[in-house]
Amino acid sequence: RRSGTSLDVKEVANLEALSKVGSKHINNLEKDFEDVRSCCGRPCLVTELIVGKDAAKIMWENGIRNIDDVKDGKARRGALSYTLLRSILLQSLTGFWDTEKAGLCNHDQHLRNVMFEEATERIVFIDFGFAQSNKQNCPPSNFNDESNAGSSSLQSFRSLAYLLADDDDRAAYILLCERLAGNRYMSAKQALFAEAFSSDPPAASKPGAFFNLHPDLIITRQLQALLTKGSPHIGKVSGKGPWEDAVETGQSVQPVQQQALTGQLFWNPSLALKPIITQTKHQHHVPQKPPSDTEISREECCHGGGACILPDGRCFDKKNGYQIGPKLCVN
Repeated sequence: RRSGTSLDVKEVANLEALSKVGSKHINNLEKDFEDVRSCCGRPCLVTELIVGKDAAKIMWENGIRNIDDVKDGKARRGALSYTLLRSILLQSLTGFWDTEKAGLCNHDQHLRNVMFEEATERIVFIDFGFAQSNKQNCPPSNFNDESNAGSSSLQSFRSLAYLLADDDDRAAYILLCERLAGNRYMSAKQALFAEAFSSDPPAASKPGAFFNLHPDLIITRQLQALLTKGSPHIGKVSGKGPWEDAVETGQSVQPVQQQALTGQLFWNPSLALKPIITQTKHQHHVPQKPPSDTEISREECCHGGGACILPDGRCFDKKNGYQIGPKLCVN
């Protein structure tokens, strides 16, 4: 809800249209609250809760808030894995298609209007106040080059390339962004299927060029989910926290400083003993380890910065992806 004495009629209409599509990648009106327009005597809309942060912070929290930071060598290369970027991109292209299905076109869908759920790695589009209605075709936007943006905050999808570790992956991603920004595609649907698949009709076993740089079962499952369910989101795919790889800043290589999660913390018990292992040359094997039955001290729990303490007191090893123990950490 935005403060004020009345609702934005245009945005209300846009959200109503989007919610009818039922996309996993759109911040829809909350089910059973679609008609609510007043909360405690004030104008309001009730939308689905998204537990995450805007995707621009993927860059901002890894050394590059603007292009000057990039030029100064502050980008933490390797902080964003190819596998996670591939998933973010595929979900985002799906989000553009779902927006198009609603008859809308939103050229304001930059990364500050895209939410990233860290616990599930789901991408969700928000803020449709500037979306244009009655648009049948609307190719994806905000894949532009920001190399001349000066002190302005980075918010283009293309700028995520600065965080990739591998130069070949980065070059392939930039080429994809140039295709998306170059008026090659007439619609979001055309862009999604042309980039995500290399076959017509589309087959999950035949990913497109960028999506097949490092073939694995993950992309096959994602494309199959897209074809059968309308969304490529299959849960967390990175196998670890998003910023926990070794990173390169300038010419030096150093490990990422492990820190307790900030803001809202997440815990999904179903993921505790099931880290998804990806087999690409930039990712490390994530060992599966059972929970410990031993109560440990708070200091021991977070020894070496490899774990964080959740709000309810549980210890969670971010680095290896498992719960340290069923008992609470002691003070």
